[in-house]
Amino acid sequence: RLDVYERYARGRQAMAEFTPAAMQEAIALFREAIALDERFAPAHAALGSCIMFRHIGSGDPADLVQALGHLERAAALDPDLPEVPVRLTYLYGRLNRFPEARIAADRAIAAEPDNDEAWYFRGVMRLIAPGAGEPLEQWTEGVADLIRTLELTPDAQAAAMVAGWACRLRGDVTAADDLLGYAAAVDRRAHMGFVLTHWVGAGALRALVRLDQGRPGEARTLAQDDITTLPSREHM
Repeated sequence: RLDVYERYARGRQAMAEFTPAAMQEAIALFREAIALDERFAPAHAALGSCIMFRHIGSGDPADLVQALGHLERAAALDPDLPEVPVRLTYLYGRLNRFPEARIAADRAIAAEPDNDEAWYFRGVMRLIAPGAGEPLEQWTEGVADLIRTLELTPDAQAAAMVAGWACRLRGDVTAADDLLGYAAAVDRRAHMGFVLTHWVGAGALRALVRLDQGRPGEARTLAQDDITTLPSREHM
């Protein structure tokens, strides 16, 4: 139905802006599409994705549960939607359901080996897992997945930031500085993108690495720069 698809397409356009206001607009449009056709799987997948990203800003566990419901509904209606296993990788990981997260991640990468988000979310899931008692070796695998994301999409600032932070936490300060410096350089370039290329806070993370290196003056400068610039920036 054209009226369903029209709302879905407009929702996708808003979603790609990746700002809080645009995401709320997208959520409303996807809900309208589902109200018109409850079995339209792409709208369930997109709505689940939006609510999942909203959780980054809200921290509300209910957002994770609601997002999971829509994505599992999309999977039941259309098992071949490539967006679904990518998002389920992250959601299952955040909910400490790691066997299901691994299955979803492997499905996502098998379906689209060049999908940067599939590699990114598997990497994030592998870095989350040891905090819930999973094997610590997954950290190395998670960082490798994030490096693969950067190979596929050099402007994937999110991958550089998460990999850099992981390297800092395991004591590899040099690698952390390199990756976070790269993330900061990406941030200074003019770029357009969705999810992986629209992040904030690389300077603050680098400031902590500078403290690890015993360079508090540089840390103060980096932190002050972020304090100055972050209020003018929008991120999900």
